[in-house]
This record gives sequence, C-alpha cells and structure tokens, in this order.
Amino acid sequence: MKIIYGAINSLMGIIIIVLMIMSFITPMEYKGSPYTDTIEYSDGWVYDTGDSVNTESIETDKKYIQKSISYDDISGRDICFVCRNANFTVFLDDENIYDFNPKGNNRKRGLYGEYIHTVPVPHFDGIKTIRIEFNNLDTKASVGFFNMALQDSGTYLANLARSDKGKFFICLTTFIIGMIVFAYGIVEQTFHGNMTETVCLGTFTMLIGAWTSPQFSLMFVFSGNSLVMRSIEYISLAIMPVPVITFAASVTKNFSNKIFIFCIFAATVNLFAQLTLSGADMFDYTEMLKFSHIIILMCIACIIFMFFLVRKREDINTKNLGYLIVSMSLIVFSGIVDMIRYYTMHDTDTAKITRLSMPVFVTALIVYEVRKMVSFQMKSSEADLLHKLAMEDSLTGIKNRNAFNDYEQKLLKRDSGFCVFVHFDVNRLKKVNDTYGHAEGDKHIKAAATVIRKSFGDAGECFRIGGDEFFVILEGRKAKANYEAGIKKFMKFQEEYNNSENPKVPLEIAFGTAEYDCSMKNPEAAESLADSRMYEKKKLMKANSLKKNIRENLTDIKPPEFSRNVKKA
Repeated sequence: MKIIYGAINSLMGIIIIVLMIMSFITPMEYKGSPYTDTIEYSDGWVYDTGDSVNTESIETDKKYIQKSISYDDISGRDICFVCRNANFTVFLDDENIYDFNPKGNNRKRGLYGEYIHTVPVPHFDGIKTIRIEFNNLDTKASVGFFNMALQDSGTYLANLARSDKGKFFICLTTFIIGMIVFAYGIVEQTFHGNMTETVCLGTFTMLIGAWTSPQFSLMFVFSGNSLVMRSIEYISLAIMPVPVITFAASVTKNFSNKIFIFCIFAATVNLFAQLTLSGADMFDYTEMLKFSHIIILMCIACIIFMFFLVRKREDINTKNLGYLIVSMSLIVFSGIVDMIRYYTMHDTDTAKITRLSMPVFVTALIVYEVRKMVSFQMKSSEADLLHKLAMEDSLTGIKNRNAFNDYEQKLLKRDSGFCVFVHFDVNRLKKVNDTYGHAEGDKHIKAAATVIRKSFGDAGECFRIGGDEFFVILEGRKAKANYEAGIKKFMKFQEEYNNSENPKVPLEIAFGTAEYDCSMKNPEAAESLADSRMYEKKKLMKANSLKKNIRENLTDIKPPEFSRNVKKA
C-alpha cells in the first residue's frame, strides 16, 4: 500500500506541474473589447521640421514628435507603447492628456529603463495633433518609443507580457529553485553547519534568475515600478561574484586565500559604490556596468587559477562536483558571450545566451543538491546511530553512564530548577551470577531495568550507571509527586514480575532518594546522599530478608506435629 500511495502522490505532483506549464502556454479565447485588434502606430510621426521619425531611435537634439490623428482611427483604443530614456508629456493639440515625470526619478540618467505606457485619448471631433514632448535623460543614448500601437490597454499589456512568457517561466523557475536551495542551506547551516556551498549555490541561482528576467514579463507588469526592477537586474550582476567566489573557496578549502579575499572585497566595494553613486544621481547603472564586468572576469580568472593549483590535492574531492562545475562553466561562458554581445551588438536583451544555458545548470543543481541531501541525511543517521550506541546501554536499552554524565553536566549549567534523584541497586545479583550463571544474571538486570523504566520512564530520565546500579532523575514542580507515584508502580511491577516469572532468586531492588536544587551547583552531593540512603535501605532489606529466612527455617524445623508430641511427652 505504501508504494501505491507514493505513486498516487507522484501522479498528483506531475498533474500540478503540467497544469502550471499549461497556464503559460495556453491562451484564453474570449471576445472582450471590440478594439482588441492591434493597429500599428509607429509610422507617420514627424519632427517639428516635418522630417519623418524613426520612433525607436529619435535624434538626440530633438524635443518632440507629433502626428495627426482622427478619433475614428482610435475608436475607443489607447495609444500604447514602451518608452526608453525619456520623461515626457503627451498633448492632444494643446491639451495635456498624459504626463510621465516620475517623482524622485534620476533626472540625468534613464534609471527606470524601459517603461510600458497606455495613453487613453479623450473623445474629440475631427482631426487633431498628438504631440509627445520629451526630455532626453541620457545624451549618450537616444530616446526610443517601441511597439507603438492603437489597442485596448489590457490586451496590449497581456500580449506584451505573453511575448516573453517562455523566458519568464525559465527565470521564475530558476529563482524559485534557488530560493528553496538557499532556504534549505540556511536551515541546515543553522542546525548542522557545513552547508556553505548550498547557501552559495542558492544565492547564485536566485541572482541568475533575477538578472536574466525579461524586461516585459508578468513580474514587470505587476510591479509597476521599472526603477526597482532595473535596479534588481544590475545589483544582481554586481552581487554575483560573491557567492561564486565563496563557493570556489569552500570547494578548494581556501577561505583564507588572499586572491579570494580581494575578489570578494572588490565585488563588495563595487556593489556599495553603485548603490551610493546611482542613489546620489551621479551615475547610471549602465555607466558603472563595466566595473561589474571587470570584476566578474577577474573572479573567473581567479577561480580557474585556484582550481588549477589544487587539482592534485588529495583532500579535494571534485568528482561529485564534476557535472555541477561543468554546468556552472556553461553559465559563465554564456555570460561572457552576452557581455561581448552587449558591447558589440548593443542588444537590449543582455542575458539571451545565459538564459538558454540556465535549464542545464538548474538540472545539475537539483541533482547535486538531492545527492548531497541524501548523503547528508545518511551521514546524520549514522552519526545519530553512533551517538545512540554511545549513550544507550546495550543490555537493557536504557541510557548508560555516558548519558548520565552528560545529563549531570546540563544540570550544572542551570541556575534554577528542582530535581529528585533516585539511586537503585539490585540485591543479590552476585548470588544469581555465581549460582545460576551470567545469563540468569543478565535476565535479572533486564527485569530490573524494565521495572524501573515502566515506573519512572514517563516522568523522568532512567540510567544504568553500573553493573547492578540504576539512577532516575525527576525534574520540575511535580518531581515529588511523580516520585511517590513512581515508587508505588515500582513496588507493584516488582511484585508482579516475581509472581508471574517466578525467578530462581526473587527480584529485589534497594533504592534511596535525595532532593537537588540546581542553584546549589553541586549535584554530586545529592547523588552521594541518595547513594548512602540506598545502602541504608539495602542493609534494612537484607536484615528483613534474614529475619524472614530464620522464621521460615524455624517453621521447617518445628512442624505442628512435632510440637504436639513434645507437649504430650
């Protein structure tokens, strides 16, 4: 049945994954607005001189573009486009119908990057002039109005986001996987340590997903703040060398290497410099991008050099990392290609090639982390087993002297608390061993352990601290009450065992108690007191046992018939 349940749950998981993928690839058919069809609107624009305009690359010395428009052409549609490198205002003749001058925006640079606009046009009669007056935010780059169209705004946004859905799905999946790996690494690092590599890989994967996210994705549309989205893209690239260098340092066991330290220092300085200078309106991210690229290339060279130096070290095992290193190398190579494309082709999609290699890297990462997780859990299980064997008495199954010593140290560290100590000793064990053998003696010890555990195990900790000695520690406000209840059970279970098993030597266990206040910082004194009281009890039990034997012997020597005959004589 376990296999069947596992198969059913696996099928449910596959179904939800398929449905998620279908949500990205299956369009919803509906009528909606009668103006959902797209009318190309990038043609017919002119400068004030009457010269025609290439709206995607406007001359840097121009201040506005215009175009005649008829409301019959609009028919309820909006003027939709993507703007780059400009603040602007839209006029219908002399009426201001749309203004884009973000508060707090960098006035000198194009910090918001490319932004989506849908401009509603009020009703009018006849023909009017649409005029877009703009302010070039960066004189080194041209103003651009892309994907200009007359269309229902909702449909335009949906189509624009849908055009990058494949890219977005890859980036989102990569980011989520990175976040899961990062969270797992943090948890394991906190509780078990030695998970630095996992944390670094999770961070790197999240950064890759954020950096390669397409410009006009669902995330871009939903956020409504391209300034933040653009900042995330460039800051992710600036941070990226840090987890990569740390991962390499962890793998090569070279955390103190001066080259690694310098690379991390350089990346950190670059990050804070970009945040400070862009925030102070002194430079745009694009102007500082070259420094990020230089540091990335420097880190790549450093990592290659360090792996070359340690390749023959016996304590460095890169066999299990082979495919992960190959996939990371593919990401690095793709990043270098994108870097070259950025400087030579000026492509706006600066992560096109890197995005293609991401599925390979993510697959390798998942395989690596799953294998590492399984290996880690196996080692943890082995460690737990070894710890259990070290702390558990093999004969009785209860905790041993090592566990008792550990518990005693914990009590020493406490400043407050109340305990009741109970020291037990099995009577006549030597007689059992000498007369009936050690197998019978072991049975006697196990019976004593069972009685003690059944009596006190639910309320406190039980230990076997010697051959025939046991110890129980009861803690808390109810320690005395638990002791009294436990002793009643103890006497009852001991009697039941003797009656039911009829051992060759009846089970008798002497005990002594002592109270301990943790503020005293001296549990040995209370243990010694419990021990002395246990021996007093042991002496008393031996004396009572001797009296009982004498009475039984006298009864055997003088039966009733013998007594009556004596009286007659």
